[in-house]
Amino acid sequence: MQNDLNDILLVVRKSSNALEFVDTGSGSRIGAVDVGVAPHEVSLSPDGRRAAVSNYGPADRPGTTIRLIDVERAELTATIDISPNVRPHGLTWISQSRIAATSEGAHNVLIVNTDERSVETAITTGQEHSHMIVVDNSGTRGFVANITSGTVTAIDLGTARKIADIATGKGSEGLTLTRDSREIWVCVRAEDRIVVVDSHSLEIVSSIPTPKMPIRVAMSPAGETAYVTCAAAGMVIAIDVAARKVTANHKVDLRLAPGAESRQFAHLGPGSPLPIGLAVSPGAGTIYFAATMSDCVQALHPSTLDVMRTIGVGGEPDGIAVSATGHRN
Repeated sequence: MQNDLNDILLVVRKSSNALEFVDTGSGSRIGAVDVGVAPHEVSLSPDGRRAAVSNYGPADRPGTTIRLIDVERAELTATIDISPNVRPHGLTWISQSRIAATSEGAHNVLIVNTDERSVETAITTGQEHSHMIVVDNSGTRGFVANITSGTVTAIDLGTARKIADIATGKGSEGLTLTRDSREIWVCVRAEDRIVVVDSHSLEIVSSIPTPKMPIRVAMSPAGETAYVTCAAAGMVIAIDVAARKVTANHKVDLRLAPGAESRQFAHLGPGSPLPIGLAVSPGAGTIYFAATMSDCVQALHPSTLDVMRTIGVGGEPDGIAVSATGHRN
């Protein structure tokens, strides 16, 4: 496995209303795109040429837009209005022209047509705080983590109907699928564990203890390892997928950014750098995470979790994605 840093990072700067492009090889800033007020998450299209960013909005003004960005040119190309749905958050591409996104404020999953720049379908979850979403390899079934309800909702995207709610635990937030889509790995942040769900039977098959507040999870390129950011503990851990055991951990050693203690989400882990956003390079398997309260992104070695590079990204870095085909000067 190669472990050289040769990726382009797309980093959502939550309080700076921007999407930052960073060359990981040099650690240098390529540029930034204004993506509207209070963006939270970013997702790359299957061909890596476009990115979608959700505008969650500030506390007093719910967001109603999803922005589309040309990755190669690092330019905003479209704004999609999802109203009357509000507070878009987690999003993922189903195909080159369709996105599945959560609307926290409306308790919906939206199917968005990026060519038509419109919402095709709204599917109710009936759950509180529908936050993050993943879609299986077939593109026909989605899974939504609902923080306040403590559930994961299974959605049939083909028929646009809700299948079931799975009681995964208090604070179910980040989630991912194994590479074969057979299992859903769910971060249950208020119970300090990962819950593993069979994606076909929708039954819980395993529970794995973690450090405090697991919040995002991502798989290695081959799928043998799951990486988890634990926000309140200020840690990143590696879990052997087959053995269901923690095999490595990294304690984030970063100073807080000036004024970080007064930021909106500082209460999630007082004094912690608050590692949240997480992405894995599809080539080398390098792990990237956003230390939200330290205004940094760190790159970790996939086997040892040793720090390979620390990159300063101001404005509360949150959602991140990795592009191997991105813009370079």
